[in-house]
Amino acid sequence: MATLAIMTPDMATMAGAFDLLFRMNVVPGLRCGIGLVPQTFSQLVYPCMHGYTNRKEGGRHAPGEADILTSSAIAAVSPPGVDQQGPPAPRNFGGLAEQAYRAIRDAIQDGRLGPGQRVPELDMSAWLKVSRTPVREALRRLQSEGMLHHAPGGGLSVARHDLRAMAELYDVRESLEGTAAALAARGADATEIRILQAVLDQQRQLPDDPLAHARVNTIFHEHIYRAAHNRFLLTSLRGLHDSVALLGPTTFAVAGRIPEALAEHQAIVAAIVRRDEAEAEALARRHVRRGYDLRLASMAANTEAGTNYAAEQPAGGR
Repeated sequence: MATLAIMTPDMATMAGAFDLLFRMNVVPGLRCGIGLVPQTFSQLVYPCMHGYTNRKEGGRHAPGEADILTSSAIAAVSPPGVDQQGPPAPRNFGGLAEQAYRAIRDAIQDGRLGPGQRVPELDMSAWLKVSRTPVREALRRLQSEGMLHHAPGGGLSVARHDLRAMAELYDVRESLEGTAAALAARGADATEIRILQAVLDQQRQLPDDPLAHARVNTIFHEHIYRAAHNRFLLTSLRGLHDSVALLGPTTFAVAGRIPEALAEHQAIVAAIVRRDEAEAEALARRHVRRGYDLRLASMAANTEAGTNYAAEQPAGGR
């Protein structure tokens, strides 16, 4: 099995490795076969970087000689009907039903399967190269979690939130994102702040690609959640992330949103660095409210134009 290992606690090497992984993950032209869903990407990179820094600085976390990321664990493919990223690779995530669940869920989260898109059992089986039984189990599980629902005429499709549900979602997100930023300002350690700054550096270098920015946006917020050091808050915000994927096209497709969001992220990180809890919370809340306003305006414009917003733009962003 091919592996990618980083075997030195040197900060320069660590930063270089993070830069390489990040570019491979979010920039379409440099993906090199790695197309990780942002949350999973953060879960792999975070302990790697955090472990190296803590070893360097005498912290308690002391993993072995190397933190290893297997190529099979970070391979990703596209479902039928969208651009292919390569053949499926085996992944050590448990049984076939679990693998099917994760693959379909990841495709929904990163927009490869958009709101309203059908997910025929037979097509999913062919895509994943498994029998229909584990696919059927995975689809039932996703339906029970609200990510799929019955489609007109039979079968299942990716769920789509209405305006009331979207307003409720953003109300909760504003509160929880604000709390996460305040807690991060209180308790983020030096490594967590470095990671946030590295994500900002990468965001500045991305091309004007809404989907690429949506992916790095998710990574940025995931690291704020982790820096908050509250497991219950982390679980709640990750659940909300699943629901955001059901809202349709990313707000990064709106003209001017890419530089605007970068400025908002920079301000939030600056408040965290200053340990200003009140300011970090206020800025995070304002960031979420701005996203809601843009999404509402975008949906209204698409409705007036008779646009199928699930098919016109990449999903998965804030």
